[in-house]
Amino acid sequence: MEYNPRFDALRALCVFGVMAFHWQGILQFGWIGVQTFFVLSGFLITGILERSKERYSTLDYFFVFEWRRFLRICPAYFGYLGVLALLFFITRQPDSLPQAAPFLSTFTLNIARLFPGYQNHQAYTHLWSLAVEFQFYLVWPLVVYFANRKQLSQSIYLFILLGPLLRLLTQVPVSHIYVSPEGVGNAVYNSPLSHIDAFATGAAVALGLPGFRSRFAQKFLLTAGITLCAGLAIVFCSATNGEAVPPDSLGYPINLPYFYSSVWAYTLINLSSAFLLGILGTRNLPIFGSTLMQGLGRISYGLYLFHLPVQSLLKPFIADKPWFAPESLCLFLISILATVFVAWLSYEFWEVHCLKLKNLYKPKPVCCREVATNLSQ
Repeated sequence: MEYNPRFDALRALCVFGVMAFHWQGILQFGWIGVQTFFVLSGFLITGILERSKERYSTLDYFFVFEWRRFLRICPAYFGYLGVLALLFFITRQPDSLPQAAPFLSTFTLNIARLFPGYQNHQAYTHLWSLAVEFQFYLVWPLVVYFANRKQLSQSIYLFILLGPLLRLLTQVPVSHIYVSPEGVGNAVYNSPLSHIDAFATGAAVALGLPGFRSRFAQKFLLTAGITLCAGLAIVFCSATNGEAVPPDSLGYPINLPYFYSSVWAYTLINLSSAFLLGILGTRNLPIFGSTLMQGLGRISYGLYLFHLPVQSLLKPFIADKPWFAPESLCLFLISILATVFVAWLSYEFWEVHCLKLKNLYKPKPVCCREVATNLSQ
């Protein structure tokens, strides 16, 4: 699988959707960008693992993958946590950091968010999705390595089907713990098993499984159309039932608390995202061919990591003004520029240098070792 800059542009688009969502809900459905990130991870990581499985020995297969994922995720992540720890030492803020620290340091924040006593804070609450990603990095290499192609294909189909079932099995018991639909939806959203089908749909496109190998444009239009119609139906039904689903969320507010959408809606979003990946892998679309968007996509990890703390520093200046107030829109633009600058600094002066460490260990491909052995005999 060759490097495709259009996927970088997709990353940038997703992270800006998340940024708009977090800034006073400018884009109520912008959180979907995180879901698309999960699908993209399943797509890219499966391709990497399949090539490594053919190329390296067992030990090198696991070591090289985990080492390179560590270098990509952890330097910026723990660097940021180090800054938070220093600020806490000086200011004692955020005061909930000691409670969250064990989960942050072990990539289990999504699990912490399942508990009723968990305290959100904008300095770190968005890091739950990185915990889900890291958990995927630990499990998926095992699945790919120990399954042959037929078994892996069957497993991927099974995971796609299991996704909504696992979310249902999560929603039913937690509905006895949480009173509000939002609390139930939040528990489902943060469960380690709730996004197994997101990674699997990306993997299905990467492997070109039947149903995920052709006619991507038609399938994207179909699934995206069904997703939009289902969301609008939720808005309409909620209005008639007296529920408060924001119309500008298109029926998909965060945590998907109504009409069991936390069970089935993620599936629709995952499929739409997967077919979009298929389109981008085979053709160019105007916005995804933008050099600017592709450049921003290369620093998208930093954009996601730093956007919420930057926003939290600026939000006090707008008080209770709505998002469409000129002051709010101006500060939102400033927050974007500031986040881009911080992410660029992090990438150019820290992350890139850490990534160079991946060359400290260069395993020989298995085929090269076999040739060397034969020559020595």
